Amino acid sequence: MVYELIFGVSGRVVGSTIWTVGGPAPGVSGLTYVTTDATLGEVDPASLVATIEDGQVVGVAIDPEYTPPAPPADQTQVRLAALQAAVDLIPLNTIHNRRWIAQKTRAKTVGIAYIKTNPGADQATVSAAVLADLEAEFPMSAELGPVVVCPGILMSYAKSAAAAGFIAEATFENLRALIVASSNDDLVQMLAVL
Repeated sequence: MVYELIFGVSGRVVGSTIWTVGGPAPGVSGLTYVTTDATLGEVDPASLVATIEDGQVVGVAIDPEYTPPAPPADQTQVRLAALQAAVDLIPLNTIHNRRWIAQKTRAKTVGIAYIKTNPGADQATVSAAVLADLEAEFPMSAELGPVVVCPGILMSYAKSAAAAGFIAEATFENLRALIVASSNDDLVQMLAVL
């Protein structure tokens, strides 16, 4: 094999060609260095430095101070790290908001089930049932009661259902009638937008 290394005036490789013995003759000109030294053909060309005298390359060596570039980062890992960093910045990813979401989800599930089995229950009775379940499900203390409060959550869903056009007016009675009249699948679809 014949190796043609082309150097810039700084003494660093700017191009290279490998020829087989008996192949086309390398084009020797200017700062070109031709060798059959396989060691020079097998290293990172960026690690080579030329000795230049009178505009000609008179020697080539491996630069002892050369540090190879770091391998490129795994792009999947880079994207996952960026995504995780973005998720960590989302306000809902706080301890308080995770507790609020867990209680809200539980209150929604219990409230719907209670209304389905007690279709005539009034707002105070549904609120009491939801609160009793939250207190049983989540550790509470005098300092930390439920994050989700009734009847606030019920009326919040009533207002959202009215805004979405599921009920005509934001009242507990209309929300209760909607829950009683809807299938569980329909309720899941409605809750996805409320």
